[in-house]
Amino acid sequence: MRVFLCAAALAVGLSSQALAVFDLQITELFGGIEPGENLTDDWFEVTNFGTTTFDPNVHGDLYYDDESADPNAADLISGVGSIAPGESVIFVDGGPIGQALWESVWAPEALPFPQIGNYEGSGISNDSEDGAALFVDTGDDGPDPADLVDLELQPNPDGAPRHGRTFDVVAGQFSRGPNVLTTENNDVGIPQVGSPGYIPPAPLPEPSSLALLRLGVSVLGTRRRK
Repeated sequence: MRVFLCAAALAVGLSSQALAVFDLQITELFGGIEPGENLTDDWFEVTNFGTTTFDPNVHGDLYYDDESADPNAADLISGVGSIAPGESVIFVDGGPIGQALWESVWAPEALPFPQIGNYEGSGISNDSEDGAALFVDTGDDGPDPADLVDLELQPNPDGAPRHGRTFDVVAGQFSRGPNVLTTENNDVGIPQVGSPGYIPPAPLPEPSSLALLRLGVSVLGTRRRK
């Protein structure tokens, strides 16, 4: 019996180690408002779906590029020291000034207020399909193609039902629903509409981990029946 218990424990242990990693995914995109003022610079949200806190001092600096996902054109992201499992953070274009503007627009709405970082790079278009690419620089000389951790695209937001709405990557649609917040209006009466900092439901365990767990349980069950 002890041998089978050890086998089951090892299977569960291996699955836990396999899941003990950070998993950064782009979960929301804002490419501006058309027509009128944008209220803030472009921004995107990143959520850690892993089980380990992301720490740039340990894992590498974050970089952003638009849909071209060109590591040679990617721009350094700063301002966020770590991203905990299940945490969603916001990265705003325009450097510290863009970050301060974002905070002034969203502070009355985004509760709880998420961590905010910033970068200065290519914008996310508001009149054509565009997107955001996220790199984790695992070396010391800037990102390369292998450092790409996620690339997400949004459809063309230039349409009246989409004006000012962020693209919710998880839902696969422009933001709407009970978790959506609305900012003040811009100069032509259009607000930003989105859910910055909202933590999506935790994803289910990976199939490989479930299989290992079931294997351990099955082995124990078989042993008991003999």
